[in-house]
Amino acid sequence: MRKLVWLLLAITVLVSSMLFVANVHASTPVDGIITSDTTWTETNSPYTLTGSLMVNPGVTLTIEPGVTVDLSSYAIMIGGTLNSTGTSTNKIIFQTPYSFNAISIQLLSTSLSWNPALNSGCVIDNAVFNSVSITVSGCSP
Repeated sequence: MRKLVWLLLAITVLVSSMLFVANVHASTPVDGIITSDTTWTETNSPYTLTGSLMVNPGVTLTIEPGVTVDLSSYAIMIGGTLNSTGTSTNKIIFQTPYSFNAISIQLLSTSLSWNPALNSGCVIDNAVFNSVSITVSGCSP
C-alpha cells in the first residue's frame, strides 16, 4: 500500500512539474534597427529590449493585443509606423522596472496623425504604461 501511495505521489509531482514547465515562456529579446515590417505577437510575448530599438522610416512595427513590452532601461524610437492597438479586454502593456523618465517611446514619425486608410502614422490605443514616458517629436499626439 505504501508503494502505491508513493507511486501516486511521484506521478502527481511529475505531472504537475510538466504542466508548470509547459506554461513557462521565456521573453523574446529585441534591439537594434527594424528594417522591414515586423509584428510582435502575443504568442512570443513578452518582448524585452536588450538595447535601444529603432523602427526605420517606411517600416511598420505592429504590436498585437495582449503583448507585453519590457523596455528595461532602453527606448523605442519610431521613425516609421507604429501600430499598437490593443482591445478593452486585451491591452498592450509597456513597462519597465525602473521609475525614471529616461525610458521612453519616442515617436519621430513625419506623419502628423494616424491614417486608417493607409494604415500609417503612429497609433497607441488600449495600452497600459507602467513607469514609461512618451516623447512626441515631429508629429502631433
